[in-house]
Amino acid sequence: NVQGPRCDSPWDHETRTSESACRYVQRQCRQRGGLFNYLTLPYCSLPAIPYFAVVILLAWVAFLFIWMAHAAASVLCPALLIIADLTKMGEEVAGVTLLALGNGAG
Repeated sequence: NVQGPRCDSPWDHETRTSESACRYVQRQCRQRGGLFNYLTLPYCSLPAIPYFAVVILLAWVAFLFIWMAHAAASVLCPALLIIADLTKMGEEVAGVTLLALGNGAG
């Protein structure tokens, strides 16, 4: 989610230095939500080594997936087992049914 008119590659807009690319990203690619503006990492924080910034961001995505899997295993699965026992459904049927209900809730 970006605000502003456009958020293209900074190198397509008369930016010749990493400082001007950083200014472009900060001005044109502001985030509405989230922890931080992820584009500032390769263009502002680590402009000399942008590939390392990409590695950091990929590691962050991997961490988030692992964290979500842990949350699902430790919180959602036990709750699903209790619901399956209470309704006398099979675990697979309860999982598919609640997945469909959760998908339709949003």
